[in-house]
Amino acid sequence: MSNSKEIKPSQPDAIKELQKSLDKNGLRQNSWDSWDSCEHDNYNEQKEDDHCDPCGIKNCKPIGPNNLYAYFIGANPITSFIPISRCPNIDNTCFIGPFSSVIGDVVIKKNVFVGCNAVLRADEGTPFHIGRNSNIQDGVILHGLKNEQYTVNGKKYSIYVGNDVTLAHGSLIHGPCVIENKVFVGFNALVFNAIVEDMCYIEIGSIVTGGIRLHANSYVPTGAIIDTQEKADALETVPQSKEDFAKKVIKVNVELAAAYSLKFGDTRCSCGLCCDHNTLIHD
Repeated sequence: MSNSKEIKPSQPDAIKELQKSLDKNGLRQNSWDSWDSCEHDNYNEQKEDDHCDPCGIKNCKPIGPNNLYAYFIGANPITSFIPISRCPNIDNTCFIGPFSSVIGDVVIKKNVFVGCNAVLRADEGTPFHIGRNSNIQDGVILHGLKNEQYTVNGKKYSIYVGNDVTLAHGSLIHGPCVIENKVFVGFNALVFNAIVEDMCYIEIGSIVTGGIRLHANSYVPTGAIIDTQEKADALETVPQSKEDFAKKVIKVNVELAAAYSLKFGDTRCSCGLCCDHNTLIHD
């Protein structure tokens, strides 16, 4: 008789309960179960302490997509400074990554990619606008101060982000601010209380603040602190290599928005591709 202990695959009830809880509390998730599909057919060969999800065998990899994540998209709470609760308005062509939050009066236009763990929280300063073909990468934070706004095209915004804008990993965009078209904001950079005109390039770890205006095609060097208009006016123009790089980043992330939707959409075709069911309904 074999002394090995049989470990059979099973889907924990906790996963099902988590999914129910997420739905009940307004946390939308996309998921497929691969618990009954794995590379191992014989569950009697492993030792008792050699195990992993889903089948109980060490280093096992499931066949097919295995994606369980949640993101929060919902209305802002009613407060003394925002007496109306509004939901985000997100175009169907956008992709919102795992564990990201979009809260309040936030408009997101076509082909926008929002990476993992990003926060767009219009629960104090409001509203936000994100233009088409822009990307908000992993760990980016958008938040605004109450009652502090800039006017764009006759409408007041806490944060306005134009078209073809890159907000790279870890950057902080704090309203009031305006970021116009084709702007690149680098890793861990900060933009707060400023207007950034078209085609500016803000390098890694830089700070743009103080109510200043960056003129079109301004280049902010790595780690620079631009907090007076005098400093802003003295900036050089964006090098061609940086302009070319910014264009490449936009192209990549527009494609990612579509590609991730095909991989993780909430409706899966027998061919293996996916899409958002809202796209099917509207198109």
